[in-house]
Amino acid sequence: MKNLVLCLLTTLLLLGCQTTKRQALAPQNNASLNDSVIIQDQSAQLLGARYGDDTSERAAVITLAPVQAQMQRFMFQTSFKHKLRKAFWDHEQLRGNKIIEVDDPASLTDLFAVRGVDGKNVLKLTPSYTLSSDRRHLQLTLLAEYFEPPKKSRFSTEKTPRVLYRNTFYFQSPALAFTPRKTRNNDEIAAERKVIDEKYYALKDKATDGYQRLQLSKDQQRELDAIETEQDEAGISKQYSDFLNAHQDWLIDQANQGMTEVIEMMLYDIATPALPDMDEASQFPAPKGRQWQRLSKREGRNLVSTASGESFNWGDLAHD
Repeated sequence: MKNLVLCLLTTLLLLGCQTTKRQALAPQNNASLNDSVIIQDQSAQLLGARYGDDTSERAAVITLAPVQAQMQRFMFQTSFKHKLRKAFWDHEQLRGNKIIEVDDPASLTDLFAVRGVDGKNVLKLTPSYTLSSDRRHLQLTLLAEYFEPPKKSRFSTEKTPRVLYRNTFYFQSPALAFTPRKTRNNDEIAAERKVIDEKYYALKDKATDGYQRLQLSKDQQRELDAIETEQDEAGISKQYSDFLNAHQDWLIDQANQGMTEVIEMMLYDIATPALPDMDEASQFPAPKGRQWQRLSKREGRNLVSTASGESFNWGDLAHD
């Protein structure tokens, strides 16, 4: 069972790290949003983690394993559908559209076979969640894709739906106010010394001569001198896990704020088909205390939201 959990977590490390090239919504297709169906893909709602910088894949797994159940619980406490409805209320075309929640990825292989789509255009939204590679930020990703059903006629039948719009949006929370303790405390070191001392006391009691006891004393001192005073990877990961466990309310609050913001970015992007080349310093309308940027050096020119003055922590998995 433990191996299964670790395999699942390793898979989840990849969540939120794939991105797609932006395809703007042509003005002539904007009106079709008025009579579309929104499919909310819920299959990627578990929490993953990026790694890179000073965090290995193993450390990312260790960090998440103890808190995975709690993370899953808070993801389902947050209502993405409710936030869609609230955001869409002021959007003339999207206001009255049906929202279908789908949690089985297999049923999304053919969007137009999903019950309730009825041949309409589909706006597919896939939210996912990660920890940044420095484990100090909660990150949300929203992949938005708008499809027209395959055209059918007497002469041909298209099998692939036409993509009318696509882009990926990222939200990063402010940094957690937490710095892991890099050195082991005295109690931890004393406990390890006690184990070593007790082992050699028992061996010396069984020794038959002074020479043997002398050699055991030397071995004992070697082990005592080898005790690490710095935290290892597992120790630092456990500190992050404990901190995240104790700050679930903060995580839920950031998840809710992030959901609202990636939806706002998507609506802004849909309404702005023609975008000039912009560098990382380009500014967009963003909530107070935050900044939206389009990273033109990345293929997708994705819209990224960070706290003012912070940069997005991509990690080694996100060379998009």
